[in-house]
Amino acid sequence: MLRWPFQNKAATPIRIVTDKNAARECWFKPVDAGLPLLDAREVFAEELEIERGKHKGTQRSRTIEVEINCKDNSTIWAEIKMSFFRDQNGKPLGVIGVTRNITERKQAEEGLRESEEKYRSLFENTGTATFITDEDMTVSQVNAKCEELSGYSRDEIVGKMKTSDFIPIEELDRIKKYHFERRKKDDDIPPEYELKLVDKDGNIKNVFIQVGMIPGTKKSIASIIDITPQKQAEKALRESEKQYRELANSLPQVVFEMDANGLITFANRNAFEFYGYTQDDFEKGVTALQMLIPEDRDRALDNIQMRLKGEELGSREYTALRKDGTTFPVALHVNPIIYENEPVGLRGIMIDITDRKLAEEEKKKLEAQLQQAQKMESIGTLAGGIAHDFNNILSPIILYAEMVLEDISEDSPLRFSIEEIYRASLRAKDLVKQILTFSHQAEQEKIPLKISPIVKEALKLLRASLPSTIEIRQN
Repeated sequence: MLRWPFQNKAATPIRIVTDKNAARECWFKPVDAGLPLLDAREVFAEELEIERGKHKGTQRSRTIEVEINCKDNSTIWAEIKMSFFRDQNGKPLGVIGVTRNITERKQAEEGLRESEEKYRSLFENTGTATFITDEDMTVSQVNAKCEELSGYSRDEIVGKMKTSDFIPIEELDRIKKYHFERRKKDDDIPPEYELKLVDKDGNIKNVFIQVGMIPGTKKSIASIIDITPQKQAEKALRESEKQYRELANSLPQVVFEMDANGLITFANRNAFEFYGYTQDDFEKGVTALQMLIPEDRDRALDNIQMRLKGEELGSREYTALRKDGTTFPVALHVNPIIYENEPVGLRGIMIDITDRKLAEEEKKKLEAQLQQAQKMESIGTLAGGIAHDFNNILSPIILYAEMVLEDISEDSPLRFSIEEIYRASLRAKDLVKQILTFSHQAEQEKIPLKISPIVKEALKLLRASLPSTIEIRQN
């Protein structure tokens, strides 16, 4: 059993006894660095065992840290340095010890330990590759994400590698400049930027890095995000856009894109040629409605809104308006541009249908001419039938007129009338012949003739149809 035959007044507050009962038992919970938790009896028993051994030392002492119960039921931490006091022969008679209150130090150590644990947990769980670099660029600490990104283990990196070991040669000068100038508190050094990183296998990775100085030190802490997939996606997108634009520029039609407000955001080369606008005009802002005549704009705006709502419209025809004010007919085919399941604009093709419209007009003219020809053919067929009937009526008139002229004398008062009947019948016969020629039912024969009798005959017919106020003179 351990007893205290003497203690000074400074020990009174830290014991569960007073000076009067200093001989009572008092139990400690000592903590010896590197040893498991022992109580005071085990510590003394261990010291006594050493005393019996061959390697004992009379000047030997031992320092332990213990948690002591105070008489107010609180606990404090104490550091006790103790050694045996001996008789003249060196035999241990007891223990003399010096106790120092180290509660504040232990509390500070505990706070530091908790802080370090929080920092270590935070450092390991940032979600990004994080490392700390010394002034000479040596990496002094890395987390698991950094191991994953670089391909190196923590043991391979910490204290053995420098940040320059991860940087491609073409990036090295820039990164070194940032590293050393940052320690001079140069505000021009960017706190975040993109760079390339070389991993253990020699693969080049695109990364985004954020760097800051640790206050009061020459160390910096950096957080790295691998943006290689993003860069690859951006490259693929650029290639896709390049192919799209090359394809759009190779098409004979106008290819365009516009946002939900109708502002043209892309147009191929043919748009410049068709409309007369320049690239600078489109960059300053040209709307789709500006490219149509005013009469078509309300209808076009309604169609834009319906198409953005997902309604199918098919092809729509408008009259396009060039920059110089001239117009031409167009057909538009548009589809919505979808981003995150929402329509954000329209993409379409404009076709110049001028040739088609001209062809349609020409077709209409030809159809009208065909209809007219068919009408004339019908009239000719009707006239031919009438002419045949009329010719049948004329034949006996001409025949009997000829017979009468042969039978009457030259001085007969009827001869003039019969001759007029005969001449009129012959003119009627010629008219029937012309009608049959018009109806294509008679063979046509070209013969030389005098034009003057035809003119005189035509004038006779014409005079009857003209008003009396019109005078016809002939030589």
